[in-house]
Amino acid sequence: MTPVQALAKNRESSLGRPPVDKNKAKFWESKLHALLVDRLNHIPNMVRGGRINPTELSRKTGKCRYTIYRWLNSDHISASGAAGLIQISDGRLAQEDMIPFLFA
Repeated sequence: MTPVQALAKNRESSLGRPPVDKNKAKFWESKLHALLVDRLNHIPNMVRGGRINPTELSRKTGKCRYTIYRWLNSDHISASGAAGLIQISDGRLAQEDMIPFLFA
């Protein structure tokens, strides 16, 4: 008797990755992103095409890339993250600049 392979059933539409929300703002549209582009553009490879390079920012701050994306998507940053950004900015970012973005 020859084995018969059953074909996989189509997955229900409720399973899998959710659809992309086209109304959600992109990370490069946030106020934190605009501030970082303005103040960190002196660092080589930090700004490409008018956007922050999350990989380079993660290297400079010592934070993982996921954390950088979380900061930019939520427009919030931790105190240690803000301190790291101030440190790499060579005096172009001040504590006062980061206050609106700090976690409460």
